[in-house]
Amino acid sequence: MHIKKDVLTVFYGYMRSQFILMGITFVICSVGLGIIGIKSFILKAFLISLIDFLPIFGTAFILLPWVAMKLLIGNYFHAIYLLILYLILTTTRQSIEPKIFSSQIGIYPLITLFSIYTGLKTIGFLGIFVGPIIAVLINNLIKQKTRTIKQ
Repeated sequence: MHIKKDVLTVFYGYMRSQFILMGITFVICSVGLGIIGIKSFILKAFLISLIDFLPIFGTAFILLPWVAMKLLIGNYFHAIYLLILYLILTTTRQSIEPKIFSSQIGIYPLITLFSIYTGLKTIGFLGIFVGPIIAVLINNLIKQKTRTIKQ
């Protein structure tokens, strides 16, 4: 019964984390695209944040081809601004992602990152979800064992 609860906790925590990160991406994108002067910037920021929700794609999937397209047509200022926006988004996400995941899932940020990376490398895309679940299960087993020993 505890295992089912742990798995659900990790799943809901992961989804909450993704929605929080998606919201942050949307806000940064909206402000950045608005400053650059992109038409329909709120809609485009929303679409970029939806793509960013998918673990494999991220903002690079949209922004880097957009930068390349702007360079090809000779709009260098937009290309530079979009590249700066991409760098801001990437830096922000990479700096806050471990903290958000750890606060939502309940394990340390380094363990969270390690479990996601290990899961991805060992079993592929599904490992992004399975890795943190296994980490939480191990963490809870250790806590339970520690409580038992103290009593």
